[in-house]
Amino acid sequence: MEGLTAWVKQVILIALLAGLVEMIMPDSISRRYTQVALGLLVMLSILLPFLQFLQQDIDWETALAFSGQEARPALALPGEVERFKANERRMVLEVYSGRLARRAREAAAGVDGVRDVRISVQVETDPRSPRYGSVLGATVEGWLNDKTQQSIQATSDSIADTVGRVLGLERERVSVVIKG
Repeated sequence: MEGLTAWVKQVILIALLAGLVEMIMPDSISRRYTQVALGLLVMLSILLPFLQFLQQDIDWETALAFSGQEARPALALPGEVERFKANERRMVLEVYSGRLARRAREAAAGVDGVRDVRISVQVETDPRSPRYGSVLGATVEGWLNDKTQQSIQATSDSIADTVGRVLGLERERVSVVIKG
């Protein structure tokens, strides 16, 4: 309470001094600048305690004890952090492989004779592996317009080449299955 009283006295004293300086100043352009400077000084004296509060380190344990709440860690179980990281990695890999599959599907759909395709992309999911996140392979299910044996083989090879090029894979790592 003493701090609040001292602060109020300081603000009143600065406001009185600012008023006195304004009364002494002659009417001129310099009076306007002086009024602005004194106004800023008064505003600074009002805001100074708040600025000091924002700059200090807060002891959250004491603040929580004062508020009557119990201090507890943000994560109750030690394994939650690792479980959260693993879940985050899994979700990132799902989005990544989904985007790769979409790009490969768009490319494979442009191959002549292809009516529809579904693609799944396999990526390295072990975070300890140096190849973590890299594309390991792809499986393509395709439906064709022309189903003669010769067109099936040629279109299948063309799909494998196209998908391999888009994903940066050797053709052997792309499995193509033609559906009825």
